[in-house]
Amino acid sequence: MAGATPEKIDYLKSLIGLDLGHLVASPPADADEPARRDAPQGTPINLDLNSPANQAAIMKTVTDANEADAWIKQYLATNKLGPDINGDGSGATVMFGDKTTKLDKVTDTIVAAGRLASLPSGGNAADVITKDRVARQVAAHLVAQIPRAPGANPSKPGGGVPSVSMQLGYSFIPQTTHDTASGGHSVDQPAHQIAGTLNVAFHADDKDGFEIGATAAITIFADDKDKPEIPQSAFAGIQLAWVKSFLEGALTAGPLLSAVGGAARAQQTLTGKLEWAPTGQVGIGGQVQYAIPGFNGHVLVGAQAGVSATMSRGAESTIDQSAALTFTYKF
Repeated sequence: MAGATPEKIDYLKSLIGLDLGHLVASPPADADEPARRDAPQGTPINLDLNSPANQAAIMKTVTDANEADAWIKQYLATNKLGPDINGDGSGATVMFGDKTTKLDKVTDTIVAAGRLASLPSGGNAADVITKDRVARQVAAHLVAQIPRAPGANPSKPGGGVPSVSMQLGYSFIPQTTHDTASGGHSVDQPAHQIAGTLNVAFHADDKDGFEIGATAAITIFADDKDKPEIPQSAFAGIQLAWVKSFLEGALTAGPLLSAVGGAARAQQTLTGKLEWAPTGQVGIGGQVQYAIPGFNGHVLVGAQAGVSATMSRGAESTIDQSAALTFTYKF
């Protein structure tokens, strides 16, 4: 860039929101009097934006602007700026310092406080903490606090790919049926399951894609209605899922495959008793999950249904069917 045209100066001003007039010449004292060709000329003003002096001036301007924005954001957070839920709905008042305050007064208060602020680089805060700059930051701060149904996280649209999350879940299983090749049929009492999953999603939060997870779960239920609930199985393994995303990622649905191993209480063929035995299980099913609004996608409710094949040492293999209500916290 050989020189600074008026268009380049206007572009820089719009980019960083500050006056770069110190980089250009001031108009003649009497603007109505045309400059004479034979008038003596002073030292030429350097309009080359690539010159070291102007580059340093631009960098200082940008640094001051960034530091002013950071100071304003911290001031807003410290004073708990937020929507006024008891207001008249016009937006003329906000919560500031734990009390209802007119929006104009908030802006004036911050500008006044900014005159006394110290910027890390030593810049003059009063020059950059202007009313326009404060108004922009106040508006952005308030917009960021608007709840977004159906629960997507506005600060991280889509999320990174792949993304890793730890999930802690509880499932209520009203009943599970078991059928054997010999014609046996049994139904479990209502069960509770606690599970932890380390999940890797190969898709953005609001897109479709595969997920794979390492999971471990303990299932608890009673042998009969009049007996206490006790642990019945403990499994660990992997699960694969294809996720179809709806409502900007707040609602997901798709098939689920699992392969786990561990131990379970199984009725032994020789003795007829329920005993702990090494057990393997593979399953296929489907799940639906919905992120509750207001929790940034961390709290989910859903439903799951599936069929599995279970093989326990010393017991007949079974085909199992179950459905569950699920509650998940996603870290």
